[in-house]
Amino acid sequence: MAGADVLEELIGPAWRGVPFPLVHMDTAGSTDMVEHKRPDQDGWHVESTGANNLVVSASIPFRNNIRPAE
Repeated sequence: MAGADVLEELIGPAWRGVPFPLVHMDTAGSTDMVEHKRPDQDGWHVESTGANNLVVSASIPFRNNIRPAE
């Protein structure tokens, strides 16, 4: 399927089979760093502890229970 638009194949957002509109969607990822310091040496060493969980947030305009706002 060369040249096909892959966005047309995406499934819309739904919760337990009930579709809903999205106004805004954002993702954030981060990594923690640890400083290793030694009392008998100058300077310090930085080590990564790995990636944190991916955080996904979405704004969903609901009104009157599950009906989308107009």
